[in-house]
Amino acid sequence: MSGVPSATPATAPAPVAAAMGGAAPPPPPPAPGMADPEPVDILLSPAGGGDATDTDPTIADAARREIDAAAAAGTPPPPSAPAAYTIIAFVNPSSGGRRGAKVLLVLRELLGPDAVYDIKADGGPGRGLDAVSGAAPPPAPSAAVAAAAAGERSVVRVRAFVAGGDGTFSWVASVVEARGLSHVALAPIPLGSGNDISRALGWGVKYPGSSALPTLVEYFRGREVVRERLLDVWRVSVTGVSSVASSTSVDAGGASHTARPVMVNYISFGVDAAVELAFNEQRWRHPDRYKTRGGNLTAHLTLGAKHVLVGSKMTTAAFLESVTVDGVEVSVPPRTQSLIILNIPSYGGGTQPWGFPNARAARKRGHTPMTVDDGRFEVLALPNLAHYTLLRMRVPAMRLAQGRVAVVRLRSGVRCPAQVDGEPWAQEGGVVTIRAGAEGEEVSVEEGEDGRRGRGQVAAVPGPRWHERRRANAKFSIE
Repeated sequence: MSGVPSATPATAPAPVAAAMGGAAPPPPPPAPGMADPEPVDILLSPAGGGDATDTDPTIADAARREIDAAAAAGTPPPPSAPAAYTIIAFVNPSSGGRRGAKVLLVLRELLGPDAVYDIKADGGPGRGLDAVSGAAPPPAPSAAVAAAAAGERSVVRVRAFVAGGDGTFSWVASVVEARGLSHVALAPIPLGSGNDISRALGWGVKYPGSSALPTLVEYFRGREVVRERLLDVWRVSVTGVSSVASSTSVDAGGASHTARPVMVNYISFGVDAAVELAFNEQRWRHPDRYKTRGGNLTAHLTLGAKHVLVGSKMTTAAFLESVTVDGVEVSVPPRTQSLIILNIPSYGGGTQPWGFPNARAARKRGHTPMTVDDGRFEVLALPNLAHYTLLRMRVPAMRLAQGRVAVVRLRSGVRCPAQVDGEPWAQEGGVVTIRAGAEGEEVSVEEGEDGRRGRGQVAAVPGPRWHERRRANAKFSIE
């Protein structure tokens, strides 16, 4: 994969799970014979845009604690740390209602107008990455200039904020990985509904508010405060037939939404993707109606509840022909309603479907705890949408496999709802392959001198909450 995807990703909303936290388990489905739920059209968000109270400013408090603790400890930065970082930001102004546009203005005040890029106006992150990868001189911080003038070692490393939803982060990560930019490390500023990548990396569950951004920038700059880690990135390719979109999968700007070429969070096939697709088809037709995080979550809950209450008959057996992982066919239970291939320990707005396999599970099935930098993904079966409530109670989905290459063969002519990182589409037949590199490309998993690896990964910066919630957050095999 190279370049940027053709369609600008919308803010990636969470599946219905994100709206079910704390709710009582849904009632059992009704008797067989009832039809699948029909699409509904919901008006939930006021025309004015974002909900001013739906922020999480406490992330700034966590950042301040980390900054003060590093200063008090007097811990020197690791030898591989550069003398200073070049800080840039990519912002999707369409994310979070009007918040994306406001974040764009605030970050330009903090970092300078030349260091903050409007990813929608630019058609992707290419222009910003050109500026820090040799195509144009990067806006170097004064500390780096002074260090170079003094003859000290100065490594030009870049840290980039990505302000938007999960789809926006995936979009930027795909281009960073495809270009092999190992000197660029990413961190999310959550503006979406589910914000799974932000949860996993410890950057919070929702938008922190503009008043928190100066502290987050200070945390981001600190060599002594936080060091970079690695995050697996997976290529997604569709062969046999072209990735197709339903007639309603065309947004107000005329863009057709088909398969995304990269996975950072997860890819799924089945009823959860059907909910996501139904929501997005409504949002693509009426973008002005979906401008608040709370409204989007309620819309997901409404659509998901109809599948649960009416008793959806959708099963993966209808559209899955076969699934293989590392060349071995995986048996998917016939009543499975969603097949999930997972890269991070956050799904559907904070659930952990892989859970924490114990020693017995490792001995019996070879399943081990997931890490996000080991070059492996996790494959799971979700029996139905009602199981989301159990996921929130830490009851995992059915673990099927772990591996490096997955091949999903779909039945020809049968509509299969699918999603990658919250960006849905409808697929009819073909073969979907998930792997760390393009077909035939050599992918390195060996650690280099600076602790980084080859293609198939990007550098990421853990956030202030990563140390506070270690059990819930992403695990790294290289600590």
